[in-house]
Amino acid sequence: MRKNKGTENAIITLCVMIIIACFAGMLALGLGGCMPTDAEEPIPQAESEDDLIPGEQDGTGQSSFALTAPAAGYVYDRGAAQLYVKRYALAPNPAYAYCASWGVGGKTEADCTNFASQVLRQGGLPMQDGGGDQGKGWWYRNSCAWWGSSQSWRQVNRLLQYLVTETSIGEFRQRARDLKVGDLIFYRVRHAEDGYRCDGNLFNHTTVVSGFDARGEPLVSYHSNEALDVPWDRKTGSRGALGEACAIAFVHIRD
Repeated sequence: MRKNKGTENAIITLCVMIIIACFAGMLALGLGGCMPTDAEEPIPQAESEDDLIPGEQDGTGQSSFALTAPAAGYVYDRGAAQLYVKRYALAPNPAYAYCASWGVGGKTEADCTNFASQVLRQGGLPMQDGGGDQGKGWWYRNSCAWWGSSQSWRQVNRLLQYLVTETSIGEFRQRARDLKVGDLIFYRVRHAEDGYRCDGNLFNHTTVVSGFDARGEPLVSYHSNEALDVPWDRKTGSRGALGEACAIAFVHIRD
């Protein structure tokens, strides 16, 4: 019995050591632990109306890229849009304010639509002046506040409405693989604060198609939390992941 007991203990010890080694290997590879971290979940952000850090931007509202916005008409430069995503998805452009909204505990990051609008602008979409009215047009000056940008620039559903309904710059597509680089995917992601329910009918997250995987399925990038080239239907084990969204809209930007 002692011999069998000792053998059993040795086997248990070996198994524990293997599990620990595998876990350490996952961390070393950047795969995370068994449970997803908060950083893997997009932050629901239907309303963006404040700067995360007032005065953080340089006040010019201009990107370090050369921005062109023709007065009439446009040609959507998907290559330029993609380059902008690659450069600023994980390290936000300091020339723009980083949007936030008020929530439990103060301000919460809410920059996904602001980032998507930056990408569209870099791709050549002309801003539409609303005469200082945040409810009109699609424009950015130097802030996420009502006087510094339009709702359509910084808020999920207003951008969707502006692109598809107000201007026909965008059009719905049936499948993710029908999109191109520079197109947008809107989500109604589940939120931990409401128990991950699917209540409501408003979208709360905006992503930009930034590439494609070997299957021809889109990879997306976004802000809050920052992500670059992740599967559009990504599942991380959390109900707040993209792949667990309650609703999804595929929007193609007309060339």
